[in-house]
Amino acid sequence: MIRLTPSRPTVAVFVAAVFIILAGGTAVASNMGYECNKGLWPPNAAKPGAGDNWISIPYYRPYATYADLCQQLGLPNISTVVLQVNPQTGTPQMCTCGTAACSTLRLDLSNLSGPQLPCGELGDYLGIRIRSNTFVAGTSSAIIIGSHNPVQQVRLRAIPSTTCGPGNPTIGTTWVSVPYNTTAMTAQDLCVQLGLPPGPSATITRVDPVNGNQPPVTCNTAAAAALKLVACEAVKVRRTSAGPCTCIVSILRYF
Repeated sequence: MIRLTPSRPTVAVFVAAVFIILAGGTAVASNMGYECNKGLWPPNAAKPGAGDNWISIPYYRPYATYADLCQQLGLPNISTVVLQVNPQTGTPQMCTCGTAACSTLRLDLSNLSGPQLPCGELGDYLGIRIRSNTFVAGTSSAIIIGSHNPVQQVRLRAIPSTTCGPGNPTIGTTWVSVPYNTTAMTAQDLCVQLGLPPGPSATITRVDPVNGNQPPVTCNTAAAAALKLVACEAVKVRRTSAGPCTCIVSILRYF
């Protein structure tokens, strides 16, 4: 039986508080350290997308590389794949826990080289996907610690076009790491906080790690207002209109 939750969560909270101070934050109400005990679910061949555990990782965190994340969350080596999507190119960055590659790949994607595309820096706001066929449904979990960065910018890449960069249809797929203390309760709340234009300007998608892929909802519709955000989960935001050559820069609100 796999149990990824540390036996002494109070230690994790203490470590988070220390890390925040070292990172330049302060332990005050607006920037308190917090933890999330996140269930991790295994794949299910009958439900595409099941087992894709999209995790919202804190902006201030004691994990710099994928190897740090694997080790500190106690993720099983060899069987666990950690992945992020680069919204600038639409391509994934991934590694398998326990391999040398995980030590060189950074969660902020700063290890990537090459020319910057229109939206500039990537930042620390990208969610991650954790997937392992050794997770046990209803049992496997991990404690994730850190804190919100109250001035962290979220950059939403322009929709693909031949005039604004390569025509890769996955460019602009941004897995936003929603703050644990967010004031956004629904997908529509997130649409508003991200500063998305009125009308059908973007879609938000949640992947249910138990039941698999869920249909995207369009901002400023009843479906977006009905989609509840789930604590500790990253969601996919993809712009669909309002200027393919423009970037949107936002700061998400929190309690």
